[in-house]
Amino acid sequence: MLEGPRAGTAPLVQLDDSPSVTETLRVDEAVSIDRGEQSDRAWLRIRGRALDVNAAVADELSTAIEAWSPPAEVESRILEASGVSALAEWHGAIAWLEYWGAVGRCLALDGDDLLRVWPRAVEPDMGPRPIQGSYALSPLVMVRALQGNMVLEFPGGSWAEIVDPVLWQALFSLRHPLPVNQLGDECALPFDAARAVISVLARSHLIVSGDDAQPAATLPGGWDPWGAAYHLRSRGALRIGLMAPLGSASLAKPATHESRTHDRIALPPPDDQRIPGSRVTLLAALEGRRSVRAFSRERVPTELLGSFLYHSFRGSGPHRPFPSGGGLYPLDAYVVDQGDDGEERLLKYLLIEHALAPLPAPSPLLEQVLWSSAHLAHSSTKPPVLILLAANFDAVNRKYGPVAYSLVLKEVGAVMQSMYLVAGALGLGGCAIGSGDSTAMSRVLGTSTLDYATVGEFMLGLPLSEDQG
Repeated sequence: MLEGPRAGTAPLVQLDDSPSVTETLRVDEAVSIDRGEQSDRAWLRIRGRALDVNAAVADELSTAIEAWSPPAEVESRILEASGVSALAEWHGAIAWLEYWGAVGRCLALDGDDLLRVWPRAVEPDMGPRPIQGSYALSPLVMVRALQGNMVLEFPGGSWAEIVDPVLWQALFSLRHPLPVNQLGDECALPFDAARAVISVLARSHLIVSGDDAQPAATLPGGWDPWGAAYHLRSRGALRIGLMAPLGSASLAKPATHESRTHDRIALPPPDDQRIPGSRVTLLAALEGRRSVRAFSRERVPTELLGSFLYHSFRGSGPHRPFPSGGGLYPLDAYVVDQGDDGEERLLKYLLIEHALAPLPAPSPLLEQVLWSSAHLAHSSTKPPVLILLAANFDAVNRKYGPVAYSLVLKEVGAVMQSMYLVAGALGLGGCAIGSGDSTAMSRVLGTSTLDYATVGEFMLGLPLSEDQG
């Protein structure tokens, strides 16, 4: 199932009947339209994803790729030409494209552009917000120049180009919470125009209500804005509804998740003498290190998996087999594999007990995580085992501040190399994945992407033999 919003998502901006404020939309040129063999249907494609739509909808989207289009006029044409069902598909297609950051919105006042916004990852069930109270710029927003205009950008997600210089001066006043009516006064905007600006920026996460505005130093998990920006941008963690409220005063260390289940799968103590080739030298393991993307259909034996986890993460004695900044060791290891019932399952590796703790997780979502990893590794088959590395950011952020996230990623790199060497020594194949989406696993674990989130993935399995190719 493709990830995205439900059809019929509400329009981004809810305007009054006042003729002074108008809205147009445009579709990103990265969107392609494939007419296919059916004359009445077409495929929308963006970043490897596809959506089947009515041909009339595809025609209007083709026009919107080339020029800004008034949505009210477009909807009228679709309704007249193809009926209510096609109109519903139009709303669904716009919501889907908007979810992937491929639809821009332009607000104008009496024909003069105020701003252009490219939202991304807007939550599908939010709908138009009641605009009341005070608002301020999000502490995560960054500012840059673009072709003579100023741009507000949310890390890895929405961005807005401020065309009207007077509006930019008014938005500068949002460095502190400001009531909506005062924003209009700042730039001499009619109240409905000021409310429309607030609505589109709030929906795009660029501004927050006054209750959620706070100094950057008190972001969840002790993050500074630059580290949080890099994490959200590089790990695909764009759905802000999955983050803790920015105004939350609670920065307690997140749960380590063992308390969610009392079940344990005991792993046998490593007995490497019974594993052929497990006593290879370090130099031989380094020389033989390879990224393996094709795996046997056989499950990884529990004994092998246990030895892999033990030597990669636990080691012997008080020290672990990889370094960590300040000895904090913020990383936890999770395993996604197939259970005896054939369904995907999620397990956490418990270092002290050398055991696996099953965690509740929907199998379809875990299968999506496996296929996503395979896609990112350019593999045509999902891995038998996926190792997920999750980080507890709080302690590292508080001790190391701006360099904390770089230390977490360096630790991930050290663990990845250890996993490669251990996999090779045990006759397993492995492949580190250079990217990933923290959002799905944050949803499963019930955590904030700024408190506790995945930061690395490693595919593992028995290498594919020639007669299985």
